[in-house]
Amino acid sequence: MFNLTKKSIGWFLVIVLLVALNIYWVSKYKVIENKSSELQGTVITQSQSYTNEIDFLNRYIESITLKSKLSLETKRELAKKDIELIKQAEAGSKLFFFYKKDACGACLAKIYQDLSILSDNIGADKILILTTLDLETNLIDPKKEGFEVLPIDTLGLKFEEFNQPFLFVLDESLGVHFLYAPELFDNFRNEYFTKVLPEYFNNM
Repeated sequence: MFNLTKKSIGWFLVIVLLVALNIYWVSKYKVIENKSSELQGTVITQSQSYTNEIDFLNRYIESITLKSKLSLETKRELAKKDIELIKQAEAGSKLFFFYKKDACGACLAKIYQDLSILSDNIGADKILILTTLDLETNLIDPKKEGFEVLPIDTLGLKFEEFNQPFLFVLDESLGVHFLYAPELFDNFRNEYFTKVLPEYFNNM
């Protein structure tokens, strides 16, 4: 009888130990699961916050640039023109950099530096240069910088009255986005080239 009781107690202790271990691992799993859920929630929140930030920067940068001189009417004009840049855009969204031959050389050099860094992120094929036919007078040769050039004498658009170099994205449906004149709003340069444009092109 004593031996049977001792054996029963032994089995009972084994069962208690197994139950304790089971409780321990279940609780540990719960902690890990909770931490994983918290981390996932944090990532999702940060992602949503980042998307909202990008949207905000896009709207704000575009609105202040438009107020300078690039009007909504200009955007509509651009979409109606049957020119090479539209053919390029129909093949996929492109970033266009427009400037006239008398643009500030130091300003252009700075923008080309930004474009060079951006091209490593989104690809040089997504960036096209709109400038005058007289490339020899320009301080910087876009082709040597690795970008395709669409030489223009005139597009017949109002934005050619705009003396500052500026950029814009033309999408497949000929919608114009992300108008930006870097030299007028230099404090948004980093956000434009490192956040707004990469977010757009890498998530098309």
